Amino acid sequence: MEKIGIVGAGTMGGGIGQVAAAHGHLVTLYDSQPGAAEAMIQGIIQRLERWTISGRVDEGDAKAIIDRLSFAASLEGLAASELVIEAVSEDLPLKQKVFAALEEIVGTETIIASNTSSLSITEIAAGLRSPERVVGMHFFNPAPIMKLVEIVSGDLTNPDVAKRCFDLVRGWDKHPVMCHSHPGFVGNFVNRPFYLEAVRIREEGIADERTIDELMVRAAGFRMGPFELMDLVGVDVNLAVSEAVWNALGRDPRFEPSGVQRTMVKLGKLGRKSGHGFYPYGDLNVSPRPRIVPPGASTTSIRIGPTSGGLHELVERARANDIVVNTGAEIDGIEVDDVRLTLSDGFTAREHTMGSAIPAVLVDWAHDLSTTSSLGIASDVPRALPSAAGFLHQIGIEALHLNDSSGLVVGRIMSSLINLAAEALAKNVASREDIDTAMLLGFNYPEGPLSWGRRLGPGVVHAILRHMGDHLDKGRYGPIEELEAALATST
Repeated sequence: MEKIGIVGAGTMGGGIGQVAAAHGHLVTLYDSQPGAAEAMIQGIIQRLERWTISGRVDEGDAKAIIDRLSFAASLEGLAASELVIEAVSEDLPLKQKVFAALEEIVGTETIIASNTSSLSITEIAAGLRSPERVVGMHFFNPAPIMKLVEIVSGDLTNPDVAKRCFDLVRGWDKHPVMCHSHPGFVGNFVNRPFYLEAVRIREEGIADERTIDELMVRAAGFRMGPFELMDLVGVDVNLAVSEAVWNALGRDPRFEPSGVQRTMVKLGKLGRKSGHGFYPYGDLNVSPRPRIVPPGASTTSIRIGPTSGGLHELVERARANDIVVNTGAEIDGIEVDDVRLTLSDGFTAREHTMGSAIPAVLVDWAHDLSTTSSLGIASDVPRALPSAAGFLHQIGIEALHLNDSSGLVVGRIMSSLINLAAEALAKNVASREDIDTAMLLGFNYPEGPLSWGRRLGPGVVHAILRHMGDHLDKGRYGPIEELEAALATST
């Protein structure tokens, strides 16, 4: 594929064109907006000049990239292309119109690909004479930087076409994953709870934005929290993808977009680009603080039962900090002075306290309890929180206050993500390895969701989802039938 055409000279189209030109292809950009393609090439030139100055790109290589870029005055200018990648707005009728026009222009062997992030490749190809040559090539933004590319096959896509695109992209120093056309493909399907559950948790008053973001970064291990990430990419952009996936899935209640986001978009609170989103920016920028539980007195010893209730890493941290660990107690968790710490399993702290003289403090999940610097805690007995926070402070963990609820924050978001990853696997959207890879490279997960779920154990994930379904909504949180099979360590 020496000659590659790009339809749509926006950020994605320009980024893809730059990547292709950097790997030796002759790239022709076309945009229906007069002057847009020329402007994008100038933008690429300026970007390469900056990269040359910083030493990121050799001056000779930058010039070669620029020499391989050109623009077409009309769609007919892409007639000689061996591959055309469409990167216009996420609008199904518009994409169908572009593909129908391309089919009349390009050669019969030309592959026509869409950079859509969530629309059906099967529907995009509907009505074409040769739907078998239509494939999805979903690059992640910014295309010159991000490694992941989803190669998406529609119902009629020729497997050889998908394989050729897979091999091409791999030669571009990208990491392609194969998947079948499904609303949101892998990434935007599995990742929905990262945003949707975060907003629901906020709406339900369990925690504020900053506390949720802090936990998802410091406890769960993500690079950015859901609210700061929505502000970065645009609340309107995130809402548009959520709407598309929700509608494509028959308005499944698990994927229903937040009314809060819709209101924010109507009010123009789009995030960083508008100066205000979930957080204020610019002159209004006042960084809020998470809800920290002031630590109480330190302790000299703790008690554990036959098991530490999933908190064994905290027990080892206690030992490392010269806290005496007494065994033999008839408890499931860690007893600290007059309170009992127990890992979130979908039951509330109130339920864990019932029938016991010792109040329970519910501990939220973390990616790695042996290294985390932050944990969310909740109790139906407020006086119990300082004692728990004092112990956590001793072992290097800051306690953040959450209101008592089923699943809490990290546990609720991550179990929902793991459940969807298992569903994607059960539906044959992609392989186990490709699902985890897509979330690692496309969304900067600290660990693939299926790998994370296997490490926790299928019983742990199944239990929290089942209890969340009982407490909150079975239609939104119940574990899928195939969950335990998807997380089995032997597969």
